[in-house]
Amino acid sequence: MRGAAHLVCITGDAGMGKTRLAEELLADAQRAGYRAARTRAYALEGRLAYAPVADWLRSPALAACVSALPAIWRTEIARLLPELLIEDAALLPPQPLTERWQVKRLFEALLQAFSSAAQQASLLLVLDDLQWCDPETLEWLHYALSAAPQLKLFIVGTVRDTEVDADHSLHKLWRALLQDGHLTHLPLLPLSQAETTQLGTTVLQRPLDGSLADRLFDVCSGNPLFVIETVRFQYNDNAHNNAHTALQSALVPQNGLAPLPPRVYAVLQARLAGLSSTARALAEVTAVAGRACTLPLLARAGKWDEAQTALGLDELVQRRLVHEQGDAQFDFSHDRIRDVTYTEIGATKRKLLHRDVAQTIESVYADHLDNHAGELAGHYQQAGDLRQALVYFRQAAATAERLYAHQEVLRYLERAIAVAQMGPDEPEFKAAEIDLWQELGNARLWIYGYGSEPVKEAWVKSHELAMQTGTPFQRINALISLNAFHRTHGEWQTSRAYGEQALSLSKDHDDTFLLGSLFGAYGCTLFQFGELEQALSHLRRAMKLYKTNAAPAQVRKWEAGGAVYVVYMAQVLWLLGFPDQAESSVYALLENIREGVPVVAQLGVFDFSAMLYSFIRNLDAVQKLGDELTEIAQDSLVLFPAMLSNQRGDPA
Repeated sequence: MRGAAHLVCITGDAGMGKTRLAEELLADAQRAGYRAARTRAYALEGRLAYAPVADWLRSPALAACVSALPAIWRTEIARLLPELLIEDAALLPPQPLTERWQVKRLFEALLQAFSSAAQQASLLLVLDDLQWCDPETLEWLHYALSAAPQLKLFIVGTVRDTEVDADHSLHKLWRALLQDGHLTHLPLLPLSQAETTQLGTTVLQRPLDGSLADRLFDVCSGNPLFVIETVRFQYNDNAHNNAHTALQSALVPQNGLAPLPPRVYAVLQARLAGLSSTARALAEVTAVAGRACTLPLLARAGKWDEAQTALGLDELVQRRLVHEQGDAQFDFSHDRIRDVTYTEIGATKRKLLHRDVAQTIESVYADHLDNHAGELAGHYQQAGDLRQALVYFRQAAATAERLYAHQEVLRYLERAIAVAQMGPDEPEFKAAEIDLWQELGNARLWIYGYGSEPVKEAWVKSHELAMQTGTPFQRINALISLNAFHRTHGEWQTSRAYGEQALSLSKDHDDTFLLGSLFGAYGCTLFQFGELEQALSHLRRAMKLYKTNAAPAQVRKWEAGGAVYVVYMAQVLWLLGFPDQAESSVYALLENIREGVPVVAQLGVFDFSAMLYSFIRNLDAVQKLGDELTEIAQDSLVLFPAMLSNQRGDPA
């Protein structure tokens, strides 16, 4: 209300009441006339990067503000809300994200939407289960709270601190926001014995005697969820006048042990056992789905009509196992209930349910499966359909790459490799694994840098497998990558050996992109040996293929590799005595390099171009390029912190 953006993190173990506290605040704010929206992260693998942000934007509190934004911002937001392109046919679709300035524009577009809503009324956002939130959403939260500190924006996040390890992205967010004064930590601790007795009395609606209160505290250890579920189970399944007696009986130790396991598994198991067959089956489908579901989706996945599904949902809601969210979706009232429900499903039945849920998602979201690719991959993997899992994990990685979610790209590619390794001993899975290791090495470039061990590890694995069972294309591709890696390390003889081996395999190959990459890479290697005429010949062959290459999917790769080859060729021309040709080719390249060429390629181009200009004594150009290199490196401290911490040297 005072105009100070802030984040409150409510922390504690599962069942401590974090979500309930946040929900009460949300309801109170809505009653007072403030804008409010709620979302949550799920342990389920596969939700799209920025999914919680997209949920907020679709909420009634923000949807109208999004629609009223200028087209330039809505185009960016359409990355997360593809329905905007359907609502406005004149809206330009967003271009792929490849650069930091583009990601910043996405962040700014999102901030414009939230700022618009907060200007009309103070805005409260709730994000449940932050420990499962994707790194991209956490990065945007940091950006929003830092870029607009005077915004009337209050964010409440709940966190199971026992599930946040030392490497979790939340730690970086917490440290930064604490330093800036934008974070308040609110821990919820177990209830005392007196508080446990008070809660048990409230739920039971009659006083507990001293011995019963003591046993309730011993069994539940002050966990509010356990107290409520233990007492509610007895109250629901016994006549009111017998509830106290039933609870007393349930808490009597048997064989020296409390009848309830530490996480109240037995109580929740018994509550599920009391459901009708329809409600129990519906709970199982919801547990397998792993997230909030609409009634039509549940009906289709369970092969029921909607009337039958509605009856089952009503029973689950009345039993307080499931609750309806504001956006007409249904979810378990607590994740521990989901855990027990899922565990109770037999292994064979569980596979069939995962398959049914996956097929339903494909049907319901057929128009934008990219947003659900990771989720589908997880379901198909659990269903045992490894081919479909592999397809969707690769699709999820490609989708994450378009959103600049590079950590997600790595995760999906690693999951895809695991699936390929689990597959049968067939050429399809062997070929997929070779390609995936290659793709993983390429993706790791963005995080760790060209000369890093994680990149080498992936490319070496791809090379080993390619030499065993790979196609000529896969072998050449793997050799080109290792040529580049060793060239980066100054290991020229090793680099040359890989290049020559690739050349010997390429004689009968006609893939222009592959051959162009090979000639360019080998030309760069020959340059280091001073074999300038041969280097120039190979680089020119590469550039000729670059200009004739028309495959749209590979144009961007050419823009990166081809740019570096131009600079190498310019240096060769200078050394051979053609300084004017060298300078003009680099000048033309630098005029276009800032548009659409990845940062990693820009660093190499500016670096080598500055070197060339120093040769020809154009010191003004050297100074300008040095300034640009410094600026890129400083931006990279934010964009690629993991890469910089893993480099042996300082890219700046």
